[in-house]
Amino acid sequence: MESIVLIIDSLITGGAETTNIRLADMFLEAGFDVHIISIKDNKELHISKNIKVDTLAYKKRKKLFNNKYYSKLLENKLNQIKNKKLILGSLGLSHKLMNIIDKKFNFYYVLHGTTTKAKLDTKKGLSRLIKKNELENLYNNKNIICVSKGVEKDILSLNIKPKTIQTIYNPFNFTYIKELSEKNINIQLPEKYIVHVGRFAKVKKHDILIQAFSLLKDKTLKLVLVGDGEERKNIEELIKKLGLEKKIILLGFLENPYPIIKKAKLLVLSSENEGFGNVLIEAMILNTNVVSTNAPTGPSEILIDSLSENLAEVNNYKDLQMKINHALSNMNIINYPISQYKEEVIQKEYFNLFE
Repeated sequence: MESIVLIIDSLITGGAETTNIRLADMFLEAGFDVHIISIKDNKELHISKNIKVDTLAYKKRKKLFNNKYYSKLLENKLNQIKNKKLILGSLGLSHKLMNIIDKKFNFYYVLHGTTTKAKLDTKKGLSRLIKKNELENLYNNKNIICVSKGVEKDILSLNIKPKTIQTIYNPFNFTYIKELSEKNINIQLPEKYIVHVGRFAKVKKHDILIQAFSLLKDKTLKLVLVGDGEERKNIEELIKKLGLEKKIILLGFLENPYPIIKKAKLLVLSSENEGFGNVLIEAMILNTNVVSTNAPTGPSEILIDSLSENLAEVNNYKDLQMKINHALSNMNIINYPISQYKEEVIQKEYFNLFE
């Protein structure tokens, strides 16, 4: 049997990690032997028992050749897998280890976010120059797959010439998502609410969303936050400061958020940076209206034509509030242009890599 290998930094609850599990399920259903190699030994996501999961148990040590040591472990594990048809690697640490052994395998480097923004924006002077040179050495003459056109444009802003480069959107199993949305959940939901689904991280800008929510016209509306993370304490403090304890509900991380998304009046994404924006597609599959900040790079590719009216300025809570009010007052059922994200469409694009 032919094998597909997915390499990723970890299996925590993040967008890239969830997408890799979906890819694994997609390839498994297509009849491949699917392997996931997680660089770090942490697992939070549910994975089918038919997918073979292994780890390098990576630890950051002060040894000069630490990454070289783990790249050798990665090489050994890859050599144990027979009939490798495709090897996809996601996220920065995986890419660094792959790069060390790149000449030995036909790797595809999958980019889930804007590399230059994530790696260069906070740097200046010599440190920026050094990091830029490191990124160019990492991605030059490589097979690159980007999850959005914006991500592709971003990586090409570096001084690189990829061996190949293309955009392949993340896959979505429409039928499965709809089935999950019908599951009974033991959660008491308010009658009217808007929802945000995503980890509690600075980049998700929950503070902007909460400030926008505090200004909404409809005072009977509540805000449901699905997720957890390092910013939880700051979020709770802001809610208390604004006196919104009875208006905002924190549900924590949920394996299946789809029933909550389906019943919401609106799903809002408030990020300052997104590689794609999976949750926007998920909401649209469930016919839930969406509002998003115009974060680089995915939302503007998803919310096209008349839906672009639902894009708000990044880090502008007043504009986000206006866009939410507008969307709530225009609740007509929309025929969302999302067929290009169907799993069967994306599957064919990956199969084209075999030729």
